[in-house]
Amino acid sequence: MATGESVKARLQVHLSEFSALTRQLLEVVGGETKPGAGGDHLLSSVLDKLVERDREIQQLTETALEMRSQQREMDQVETELERRTQEISELQSRLQDAEKILELAVYHGKQKLESAKKANEGAVSPEELIQYAHRISQASSTVSPVGWQPTWKFCVSPLPLGILMLPR
Repeated sequence: MATGESVKARLQVHLSEFSALTRQLLEVVGGETKPGAGGDHLLSSVLDKLVERDREIQQLTETALEMRSQQREMDQVETELERRTQEISELQSRLQDAEKILELAVYHGKQKLESAKKANEGAVSPEELIQYAHRISQASSTVSPVGWQPTWKFCVSPLPLGILMLPR
């Protein structure tokens, strides 16, 4: 038999041959063939062929059983592979979410560092701040007139005037 054929096809061929040989054996034993000197030889050749086919059928059956167990193992591995692929996809999604969160945290951290750097560059000493507050309170410019509204044009807003803030 050619090795390119499937086990199933070879098994079917051997079973049909076995069936034909069995019919032939029954015909020889049943006496449907003419008795003669060649009858015993025919009987032994049919039996030899039957035994040979039986051996080949058993080997093919064992091969089929091995292939079935290998197929089951392959199915199990495939199932495990699908499960792990799903886990990897889930972990990948979670990693992408974590990456986005970290990018956002780094962005905000850089902004805070930048604003802190700017604040340190233009830092105001506490003494200057106290002097500024003292000048505001001396100018009495932090109090607005009673009933003052921002839309009133005849009154100046209660902000300190620039002239009063100049160093003395």
